[in-house]
Amino acid sequence: MNFGIQEFPGFSEPLQEVFPGCPVVRDGAMWPSDSPGLGVDLDERAAAKHPFPVGKLGGGWTEVRRWDGSVVRP
Repeated sequence: MNFGIQEFPGFSEPLQEVFPGCPVVRDGAMWPSDSPGLGVDLDERAAAKHPFPVGKLGGGWTEVRRWDGSVVRP
């Protein structure tokens, strides 16, 4: 066993749609995909339907970081 307790919020339906092959929680354990490689894929069409929110009204990491990666105070 790698650890006794792990906090995991799960994957939302949009995340599961964008990243088919996400691990699933079943019977109290997290099960990885049995697909080759990391088992997670990217569905670019689904990603286009769920754009990342930008700015203070939309939330997201851009509130504390600029696109160039520099840190700013919100």
